[in-house]
Amino acid sequence: MGELEGRYAGVILGHAPRDMEPVSRMRARANSWWHEAVAPWITVTKVGNGQETAGAEPRDVLIVSHGGLIGILLQALRRGTVRMDGGVRVTNCVNGSITVIEVDPATAKGKIVRYADASHLAGPVVEENVDVQDALRDP
Repeated sequence: MGELEGRYAGVILGHAPRDMEPVSRMRARANSWWHEAVAPWITVTKVGNGQETAGAEPRDVLIVSHGGLIGILLQALRRGTVRMDGGVRVTNCVNGSITVIEVDPATAKGKIVRYADASHLAGPVVEENVDVQDALRDP
């Protein structure tokens, strides 16, 4: 977050810091992380004696991150690796929401079967930066 790191966001509303990572670079970094760390782990299964084989059994992966990064990651993945399942809509990916991607372990291609689902959360969902909301409320 550059110079925003550790600061109250309300004091700099409307001005992106010069040292903040551009979205395009963040998207490329997220996409690279998926292809270098996540996809190989999904498509490799342990067999006897510590050996590995590709695509034998599906594996589950839990990724916990900021909703913004999840949204940016899925933007990158939808450009070739992952497709949307029928009926799934792209919306704002709020923090605390659940997104599910089913990945074929043989090909590492996937489909998004659930996106930014916040139905498990009780009460109103905070869709913006809490610091920004506080700054707008407090004079």
